[in-house]
Amino acid sequence: MAQTTGEAGTVDGGAPPADRAPRLEELLRAIAADYDRASTDDERRRLGREQLMEITLHLQREGVPGEALRPAAAVIHGLIDVDRGCVPPILRTRRKAGGPPVPSDELRQRGLAAAAVTLLMRADDAAGHDEHKLDRAVRKVARRVERWRAARRWTAKSRGQPLHEAVKDWRERAMRGLPAEGADAGIYAAMLEHTRDARSPAEAADWALTKGHELYR
Repeated sequence: MAQTTGEAGTVDGGAPPADRAPRLEELLRAIAADYDRASTDDERRRLGREQLMEITLHLQREGVPGEALRPAAAVIHGLIDVDRGCVPPILRTRRKAGGPPVPSDELRQRGLAAAAVTLLMRADDAAGHDEHKLDRAVRKVARRVERWRAARRWTAKSRGQPLHEAVKDWRERAMRGLPAEGADAGIYAAMLEHTRDARSPAEAADWALTKGHELYR
């Protein structure tokens, strides 16, 4: 892989097999930390490519034949071409009717915000029936997500419509959608399922708005 991409990996191929996985994990964590600190999409794309390269190099060293990794290699080469100003066919998509689609990471952010609203409403159940419960939850979430990429994109196009109205709409869409068809619906359903027993609703909502967001920012 290093020969085909023109960039060498940094995990020691001569290390004993038992040492390679911990070294790979350490390297991937370092790349992820750089990704979190990156200020441009160009930097994030380069770091994502570096992770893919290290993972494929590791698999080769573990005995996976290079021909089995050709799809991954094609994507890596395509990302290198993008950095050179050329978008290869493998990374092109046919233009679909309607406006441009919402990026997957932003859909996942919407799903997290939607789940946080529902979880905060559950946390508010102790107060009994309250017709303003939904409004309180969406406003609280809107204040927490205003710096998220999904929120910034929506605000730029909203013509002054309050962000909490968007959060309410994101929840309605996530609740209607099928997890297999939309990243927002999938994240929404997964958050509610996996936090049902593990955390209190308030703690789960806070996790979605902090740790969960870190996965898709």
